[in-house]
Amino acid sequence: MFCDQCGRTLPDSARFCAGCGHAMEAPAAPVPVPPVQPIAQPVPSPTQPASPQPVAPATSAGASLIDFSERIHDPAFARYLKNSKRWSYIFSLILFAVAVIGFPIYGQKSGEIAMPQSLYYGIGIGGMFVVIAFFTNLSRSRDSTWDGVVVDKKVSKQVRRDEDSSFSTTTWIYETRVKRDSGKITKYRQQNNDTIYNYFQIGDRVRHHKGFSVYEKYDKSRDIHLFCIACAKKVEVSVDRCPRCKCPILK
Repeated sequence: MFCDQCGRTLPDSARFCAGCGHAMEAPAAPVPVPPVQPIAQPVPSPTQPASPQPVAPATSAGASLIDFSERIHDPAFARYLKNSKRWSYIFSLILFAVAVIGFPIYGQKSGEIAMPQSLYYGIGIGGMFVVIAFFTNLSRSRDSTWDGVVVDKKVSKQVRRDEDSSFSTTTWIYETRVKRDSGKITKYRQQNNDTIYNYFQIGDRVRHHKGFSVYEKYDKSRDIHLFCIACAKKVEVSVDRCPRCKCPILK
């Protein structure tokens, strides 16, 4: 410290200045600093276990593909059947008109068939198309919905040879056999197309919907493609409506 009178440097414990004899004031006692007390933390009270919250059952994308679909009741299917019936009659009448007009013209120009025989030929062949359309629609109207199980699959080859030449035609027949719950065996056949044949496996439970030819599979959870039962178009499982006929995909 320093002397207040002469400015001499003195030790901190000096009571008088060694230079001028001035009495030095006693240094102030240090103010005791109270020890810092730790802030008391609140003792956490035991918490009650949270009540369990209801958890929705886990579902997978495949779980919704097990069962026969309720989408079959969509009005689009009824419209498709109605339009198919109408267009089958329209197409058969067009073929009837072509045959009735075409055969007499052909007979007259070729000289092979005279009138009225050429007209009769045209009426007979054209009428055959109308009859086919009639019985096809009658069969659809008498059809019913039924369930069954795929019990067998067969592939056969048919070779047809032209008698006048060495030319031959080979046709592959892909057949899927389904045993109805009633016990009757129904055969689904396709020529030179194994797409639907490969889709169904022996043991698959299927449903035939009235008026349609493609079966609906009960368990579609492992499939990456499905088929439109109306027009038989193959689509990815994520597709909701057939891009061709606009009917819902059954899933």
